[in-house]
Amino acid sequence: MLVVRRFVVHALFLLLCAGGLNRGAVSAAEALSGEDLLIVFPTFHKRIDTVVASRTWRRGVRTHIVVDDRVKLDELRAVGLEHNETFSAMPDLPGLLLSLRHVMSPVLAHRAVSGKYKWMLLGDDDDTLFSLPAVMAMLGKMKLSHTKPIAISDFLVRCHFENNKRHPRSPFSRDTRCPAPNATAAGGGGSKGIQPCMLPPERMQPPRFAKAPDCPPEGEISYYGGAGVILSQGLLRRLSNHHLRAHSVMVRSLANSRGTDESSSDGPAHASVVAKDDASFYAVVMSTFSEYGDTSMSEAWRRAGVGFTPPPPLPYQLRIPKHLMPQQGQEQEQEQGAQSRKLLGTPPLAPPSPPPHRLSCAKIKSTGAPPVECRRFGSLGYHMDRATPAEVLARHTDAAAASPEAFRLIVSAHLRPQHGVVDEAYLSTMTELGTLLAQDYEG
Repeated sequence: MLVVRRFVVHALFLLLCAGGLNRGAVSAAEALSGEDLLIVFPTFHKRIDTVVASRTWRRGVRTHIVVDDRVKLDELRAVGLEHNETFSAMPDLPGLLLSLRHVMSPVLAHRAVSGKYKWMLLGDDDDTLFSLPAVMAMLGKMKLSHTKPIAISDFLVRCHFENNKRHPRSPFSRDTRCPAPNATAAGGGGSKGIQPCMLPPERMQPPRFAKAPDCPPEGEISYYGGAGVILSQGLLRRLSNHHLRAHSVMVRSLANSRGTDESSSDGPAHASVVAKDDASFYAVVMSTFSEYGDTSMSEAWRRAGVGFTPPPPLPYQLRIPKHLMPQQGQEQEQEQGAQSRKLLGTPPLAPPSPPPHRLSCAKIKSTGAPPVECRRFGSLGYHMDRATPAEVLARHTDAAAASPEAFRLIVSAHLRPQHGVVDEAYLSTMTELGTLLAQDYEG
């Protein structure tokens, strides 16, 4: 058993260090098509039916899905060929976080297709849905080169440690670690488009706050995984070429932690220590930096000098109707939820009714980022949303009828299964929401 476990770790190390291919620069002004996109998400045997349900929004666009080792991989691959799907398998490794499959998904996908794509749409597990027409319209407006290292999101979370507690707040629509875009760039207009968010050297150093490295006193920015993120081929190429190296101490520690009892106690500790000083992607994701996949990936990209580039805002604000805001069940949950919403920036239980008119995002005067109601990622959801799948579908159906111009530009939606239950009702809702988001997509 020890030999098998060491083999798994060693094989993973070889896969990571295999690297990617540099396909050369291509003009960012070229029109995008579905062939330029690569959809990526992880899932596992208990939720494997989401593969079929999610086909309504991706309609044959190339998709790479990372599963666990408890599915019939050969059957998945055979059926997936008809739908332009490929699969990788990654087991749950004892002693490592369950989010590892999530954080490894973009690397495994990049490797599987030999870097032959322009933009990667990364979902948070299998419950993130993208609107492909909105994605391509947004990327065309931003005029970014896929050969540069870029991560795109306007649904960000800021966590800071104070009074011996973590204080996450969201959503933030702009990465404050990068200079504020000028008026032209913020609106997505002009010939130059938007400038990518690249971090200065002083922002790339390993964390030094040991108590909560993913939530230091000065604050840490990450994207919200449920809303998804869009990554350039250039970012994965940079990680493959320069940041997918494994520290020898870490590999040995990981292998030993699965061996004898006397080494299992200090193996993870060695890995954690290495991750403080090693800037590689491997060092971060294989460490105990954070239990959350989106936070770990954000940290790995930060050490590679990449922040989050915001897309241009929606034409006008989208607000969730009062009757479709999340409701609390029990009195205890209501008290906890009120505190959570205070920290996360989500609305109170009884918010004031929105004004009858929609305020134009372009006309909002602000020295900072546009209001969160102007964001494109997860526009009709909240951080750790408690809404039922049916309520999430109702929000999008309502917005599609009441605000069709803005709805067509919503990039993503998060359909969290309540209590993790993926049943027929949930799958049916995913199919219907996917169909709604895919409207006007011609492939």
